[in-house]
Amino acid sequence: CRPRPSSCRPWKSGTPRQAVHNGGGAVQYIGGGVALLTIAQTLGAVFRLAGAVVLIAAVLLMVLPAKSVRGLVQRVAEVVLFTALLYGISLLPNAG
Repeated sequence: CRPRPSSCRPWKSGTPRQAVHNGGGAVQYIGGGVALLTIAQTLGAVFRLAGAVVLIAAVLLMVLPAKSVRGLVQRVAEVVLFTALLYGISLLPNAG
């Protein structure tokens, strides 16, 4: 990625370890966004918004260069994803 930074892509990151890390992140963000959109069908618009934020973050992480605001985008996506999931769990009826 050094000779031509404009050609760098997160999925072409160099080491196999980094590729596994990036793949896990993709599963987390894309899967989490889709899960929130699915939950929104039952629990409402707040989950639709959260799902959209997480999916937009996933796309941004695929296109933003390595030395940019990627860390901030990741933190925002994680806070939105996990806060929404915890809120969704809090809405479940108590079992027993």
